[in-house]
Amino acid sequence: MGASIAVPFAEHWSAVGYVDVGGFGVGSDLTYQAIAGANWQFAKNFSAKAGYRYLHQDFEDDGFVWDMALHGVYLGLGIRF
Repeated sequence: MGASIAVPFAEHWSAVGYVDVGGFGVGSDLTYQAIAGANWQFAKNFSAKAGYRYLHQDFEDDGFVWDMALHGVYLGLGIRF
């Protein structure tokens, strides 16, 4: 389950937020992430994206353990077709 929001705050600019939680023993024991950032619409079909992301995954199966957390800055290019 998850939720996202985009809030315009200036011409061509929007603040974005996203969170989700999953797993619950189905594909993993638990996974969740949170993202906060900004988008800049610099052309009709193109946007630049920047922000911060935190991702956590916890999985265990037959002695294999995957328990990790990643976080840091992201940069991206959005292309709308």
